[in-house]
Amino acid sequence: MAVFQISKIQVRRGSKDSLPQLSSGELGWAIDERQLFIGNGSVSDGAPAVGNTKVLTEHDLSTSLIQTLQYTYDPGATDGSLQGKLAENVSSKDFGTKGNGITDDTTSFQTAINTLFNNTTNPATGSGGDNVKARVTLSIPPGIYKISGSIIVPSYATIIGAGIDKTIFNYVPDPSSTNPGTAFITTADEVTHDIVISDLTITTTSNLASTLLDLHSTNSKFTNLKLFGSRTSTNLSVESKGIKILEDSENLIFENINISNVCFAVDARQRVTNLKFNNGYFDSIGYGLVLGNITTGFANENQITNIKFINVTANAILITKGTKNYVNNCIMTHVGNDQDDVQARYPQVYFANFGNVCTNLKSNRGSTTSNTTRYVPEVAGFGEYSSSMFTTELVDNVAWHDICRLPFNISSLGTGTIPVSYKITYFYKCNSYVRSGVISFAADTTHLVNSEISISDDFTVSGNDDNALLLDFLASIDYQSITISARNMAATSTLRQLTYSYVASF
Repeated sequence: MAVFQISKIQVRRGSKDSLPQLSSGELGWAIDERQLFIGNGSVSDGAPAVGNTKVLTEHDLSTSLIQTLQYTYDPGATDGSLQGKLAENVSSKDFGTKGNGITDDTTSFQTAINTLFNNTTNPATGSGGDNVKARVTLSIPPGIYKISGSIIVPSYATIIGAGIDKTIFNYVPDPSSTNPGTAFITTADEVTHDIVISDLTITTTSNLASTLLDLHSTNSKFTNLKLFGSRTSTNLSVESKGIKILEDSENLIFENINISNVCFAVDARQRVTNLKFNNGYFDSIGYGLVLGNITTGFANENQITNIKFINVTANAILITKGTKNYVNNCIMTHVGNDQDDVQARYPQVYFANFGNVCTNLKSNRGSTTSNTTRYVPEVAGFGEYSSSMFTTELVDNVAWHDICRLPFNISSLGTGTIPVSYKITYFYKCNSYVRSGVISFAADTTHLVNSEISISDDFTVSGNDDNALLLDFLASIDYQSITISARNMAATSTLRQLTYSYVASF
């Protein structure tokens, strides 16, 4: 029969402050701190130093230990704590978000935002060093994050996802509510500032008057965002919105914003200034960008560039009150025709006040407008429109050749007529001469009774002057539009290429 001997190992114990110098290999337990030590032994026995060495236990594997660990980027860099390095990159996962498309992450996200950017013990607002250090970035890993209520975003919040259609917020409001609210909204009752939101998708299952991004802010930037609603018809009365911008918002940058399936892509029917929209597409919407309000104030000095509008029921850009607004290099496809290709009904861009400019608009409206239908203009209201360059060939040297149709000016709803003037800059090249000039004419479309309009042509010629005088232009009225025709009576011409653009002042 085997004999077992059970020995009891005695360990010194007491408070940490009373722990003595331990003998070589002797253990000591600090009861109050739950820490274990072992004696080093004497230097004569080979110990590098006299003293006690701490033995790590489960109670040391905590934040307190991490705070003591050091890291160095490279030999020339300054040492820093590991805890400080980890705190430089804050993930929403640190606050319990799941991103599985099922769990409601609303509370977890709001806790993360409040902790990082609205914390009374270390607030991001203020001008002190600690305030600035608190302005960290909240990173959101890939996933589908279900939210059922509004995420409130304060000043200095920086929220960065992993990319469009990688980090997805799915806003699922109460289906019984008639006012489903907003997915993301800035702090109520104040004008927030210095907000950054980028690289994520916000979508919703609600086809009611929901808003995906509600802003009352200044000096903020929004980039690489996809906003996708649930609008399923051309009904303009259900005011779902991609972005809503409230009064006195200014100095906002929107870069690469894609908005689809809402009634208003951008609803800024308020007094707003210096909003910059650059790059992106707005698809299957009721209105594109609506800026200014006839009652509450002007929309001034806003810029809309490089935006592609596709399948827009009414106006792509509607500035109901404001000046010094600039639209450039936008593309219009099936815009302003109730999303059918039969009949245009609305101007694609409308300015309600003088002093606004639209340049280089690319529209498919002209190609789908026949000579027997009313030509609703691409740009109307009060302002100036500069077209792109067009090229055509005068194939007949005797008969008149229609080169372009210019629309009457109308209201934002596509009704009524307003005076308009045009300047057509052209360059004509044939085998015997080159002629360039500017054709000017004005049309008071409220009083026109004749089928022709007198025009003036100021030109210069290089080559055969006699043949150059045989080039002629004519402006006439048909189907509520102005048709510009040209002919070259020089019978010897074989190359007859006309390049032109026009500026409309209305």
